[in-house]
Amino acid sequence: PNGSNNQWVIPNTIVGNAGSIEAAKNLLHHVDSDRILDENGKEVIWRGAGGSYLFHAEAYMQVWQDHLQQIETMESNTVRLAFSFADSIPNSDYGVPSADVLDFDKMDWVLGFLDRHGIKGILDLHNYDVMVGDFGSQKLIDNWRVVAQHYCGDSRVAAYELFNEPFSSTWASSIRSEMDVVRFYAELTDAIREIDPEHIVIWQSQPYVPPLEQIVDYLRPNMVFTFHRWWTDQKWEFDIWTPEQLSYMSLSYAVEYRKKLGVPFWFGEFGSNVPFNSSNPEWLLTEQHLWRCEEQAV
Repeated sequence: PNGSNNQWVIPNTIVGNAGSIEAAKNLLHHVDSDRILDENGKEVIWRGAGGSYLFHAEAYMQVWQDHLQQIETMESNTVRLAFSFADSIPNSDYGVPSADVLDFDKMDWVLGFLDRHGIKGILDLHNYDVMVGDFGSQKLIDNWRVVAQHYCGDSRVAAYELFNEPFSSTWASSIRSEMDVVRFYAELTDAIREIDPEHIVIWQSQPYVPPLEQIVDYLRPNMVFTFHRWWTDQKWEFDIWTPEQLSYMSLSYAVEYRKKLGVPFWFGEFGSNVPFNSSNPEWLLTEQHLWRCEEQAV
């Protein structure tokens, strides 16, 4: 930290400018072809968990310390830190917010805590069908530029996840199609990179965008696609396929398009509903998904 202004400074590096960053790129995770490399230039597989970065708890520091052993036992190297912007419309029907409002002092504490234990944060602007009118708006661009200014060159951050699940209900009036979604992802990426040219950005893949072959002209360097697979509304599939077979079906999409497009894929969400034991086929599928990710380097 650089004194009282709580900014992070990389030696011999210009931070917060639109110009290139000479040293930071050697300290940050970055994309090389269809793989993610760590700060040493070695391939890294993001293994982690995620949730609202404050756990909806006032005593968030204690909560993180209480969870540390579990995080380390899972050998996580990343945590997906879900946040929202203060000017987004909250979803009162959801009960608790899907993500806590971004507070840089608090987020910096969480990032520092994780960094001391060898874990990087993925900053996840976490829509849960709540950010009405945000996707495609100038205010979203402006908000992300503030984040980029704050975290430019910060090696505690592995990537920026620009917008979780851009449902049509979240679209600004300028977004009228899935192709417009892609165009805005590209515009938002370019705006961020005027300030922070080095951090990985994460875009949502299908079903929120058109078939990926149709959008190659909009892809940007140093980006990752994310995809999600939840089974809670499709239990009938377990009557046809085994959890192992279903896991191969899930991962085939990522493996196929990673090769076609030369872009890494991150399995950003999957899991099961209760019960959390082998009596639940979703639980068994979660286990198989983990095995497939290790097997296929996803």
